[in-house]
Amino acid sequence: MSPRVSVCIPTYNYAKYLPETIESILSQTFTDYELIIIDDCSTDHTKDIGFYYASNDKRISFSVNSSNIGMVKNWNLCLSKAKGNYIRYVFGDDLLIHKDAIAKMVDILDSNNNIALVSSSRKVIDENSNKKKILSHFRDITAAQGTAIINKCLSEQKNLIGEPSVVMFRRNNATRGFNEKYQQLVDLEFWFHLLEQGEFAYIDEPLTAFRIHLEQQSKKNWENGAGLDETQYLFDEYLHKSYINISNFRKSYIIYDYNYQKWKAYKEKRISKRQAIEEINHSYGIGKFYIFLPLYKLYKPFLKLKKHVHNVLDIEGRNSLNNVINGDIGGCICVVRSMALGDCIMATGVIKHLKELNPLSSIVVCTEHPYAFENNRDVAKIYDNYKKMRRYCDKVYDLNMVSEKNPTVHRIKAYADFVFGEGNYKFSDVKPVINDRTDVDINVKINNLGAFLSRKYIVIHPSKSWVCKEMSKEHWNSIVRGLINKGYRIVQVGKSIDVQPDPVYRFYNFSDKLTLSEIRHLISRASLFVGIDSGIFHIAQSTKTKCVGIFSVCDPNLIVWREKDTWVVTPNSKCKYCLNYKLTPPITNVVCERGDNECISSISPEDVLKVCALALDE
Repeated sequence: MSPRVSVCIPTYNYAKYLPETIESILSQTFTDYELIIIDDCSTDHTKDIGFYYASNDKRISFSVNSSNIGMVKNWNLCLSKAKGNYIRYVFGDDLLIHKDAIAKMVDILDSNNNIALVSSSRKVIDENSNKKKILSHFRDITAAQGTAIINKCLSEQKNLIGEPSVVMFRRNNATRGFNEKYQQLVDLEFWFHLLEQGEFAYIDEPLTAFRIHLEQQSKKNWENGAGLDETQYLFDEYLHKSYINISNFRKSYIIYDYNYQKWKAYKEKRISKRQAIEEINHSYGIGKFYIFLPLYKLYKPFLKLKKHVHNVLDIEGRNSLNNVINGDIGGCICVVRSMALGDCIMATGVIKHLKELNPLSSIVVCTEHPYAFENNRDVAKIYDNYKKMRRYCDKVYDLNMVSEKNPTVHRIKAYADFVFGEGNYKFSDVKPVINDRTDVDINVKINNLGAFLSRKYIVIHPSKSWVCKEMSKEHWNSIVRGLINKGYRIVQVGKSIDVQPDPVYRFYNFSDKLTLSEIRHLISRASLFVGIDSGIFHIAQSTKTKCVGIFSVCDPNLIVWREKDTWVVTPNSKCKYCLNYKLTPPITNVVCERGDNECISSISPEDVLKVCALALDE
């Protein structure tokens, strides 16, 4: 069976960097790939490195060309050997710096068959892997018509898309291969070829590190002026196509500026004066060049000033958010939810489904709880300035304004009804995404907690909330003592009641010491989680750990992450689907219309322990 992605490393004399490059690929969370490494007859020890890695991982193939065929032919040789649906180049001196670098791009290509090319911002590093700067030419995660991006690159006379190491594309669109008459602009010309076949997507997050060093082929090409002739090839082929909507005045400026770059190359002593004059005369006319030179020198500073004003006023950012780059950008959706943390985490389910319905749009979130949305791949950005974002976004869903007066459903359903319209979505698909930091080393942060990872323990989250405000500290002390007597150690998490059971030697309170990711890591290894209706309870439900929840209002729609292995403590069957609560923000004002809170106050420690025993199969 063919892999989904072919990762290609064409390399020549990059033994110094190659191990770091390969390791960055092997550490990816996405694993359904083949890694093709082709050495173009390096004179260093690249061969030893390549054969070593190939012998230790069956996904890796390594070969050495019988003779040096050159950079572009080696790129095409990699492409011809690829079997994956998607192609991802990573040059031997570059590296992937995000563990989801491949996964993020695969997700975008999977989401829309019309997308031909996806790119991202990138980190520029030096030969010692020190960061120099971040390059990013688009705002947020955007999608655009491919021809719109060709227009933009030609108009700005710049490769805004990026180097081969920062993109992913479809193999079936790339059968032509890289145009071998190019050397310096070979990647940009190939991006144009792909973009004529479909749309462009961009991730405004650095996923790749692009290395600048003295041995770099592109640097050598620039020094000898190799890219100057290629610019003329590119203009001849693309600048006058029917989909190009650049004005005639702008085209004239672009062509003149190209010829001026030849004159500048002479001034910088990269080419001779004779060569510069001959090339300008051939492509433009040297007399015409001298006539327009004073006008060019007056106009050039004006363009630089205009660009600076755009950057200061964030005009380009507003344009991308407001869908005005030739009318082709996918748009931006803002979701506002500033209330309780548990609600924020549950609202990520709405965001996930919103992204599925609008795969080409950027989703931004305005919230007071940004950590609830961290590393959610459906969220492009997190903001705290709601008023500013409202001006820029195409759609705004203010979940703070959702009416939560219907007591027969949970808030997550109210969110979904508000966003999509009742009945216009599959509720079972609205599942929140939680950052799963499984590699967290809790031992480093908290002494002695590591012992729990190899022994039986239960995680509890006791608290007084609108649901369980009648459950006292004494209730929880009794519950913890009962669980300790069954042979379990107890770990308390979350900002909540300080339980003080006896004996205390089996009880550990880490209520203010763990991050959400660390709490999830701890719960995922526990025998059981016991807690109130809260954000932490829903984090627990995103693991495979059995959960016991203590509620009075427990609609079936409450459990949207995992319906099995969850037990609910409520002795009064009539109150299990309580119709007496009117849920209106803020939720701290919720009161029982009967006025007795019978279903809460009647929950005893014994009731909780009975359900815990059932969950533990005791």
